Amino acid sequence: MNQTNRFIKFLGGKNLFFLFALLSLIGITIFIYNHISFVFYPVIVIFSTITPPIILAFIAFYLLNPIVNILEKIRIKRIWGIILLILAIAGILTGIVLLTAPLIEMQVQDLIKNFPIYQPNINLFP
Repeated sequence: MNQTNRFIKFLGGKNLFFLFALLSLIGITIFIYNHISFVFYPVIVIFSTITPPIILAFIAFYLLNPIVNILEKIRIKRIWGIILLILAIAGILTGIVLLTAPLIEMQVQDLIKNFPIYQPNINLFP
């Protein structure tokens, strides 16, 4: 039985003792982490707060960089192209909000007015 298992070779050991020692160390690590997990809570909060804006910034960069490059080709400096693009996006978003806000307000007012009619049909606990 001179053949060694490929998995044990991968882990670096030549017998099962190494594997059992490795598994016990992993188990002890998990046990200790379960008892001191409160220490890592601030790190998790910071990571979950910072990560989404960074990902969105990378996505925005890769989507908007070709437009800025086109603006550079028509002799607009890069900084002014970025400012122009940010202002255009802000203007479009503002226009969308200004156009949809009255419609949403009207629908909410209709819901408030007709709520007594809908209330008997609502089953909170079926």
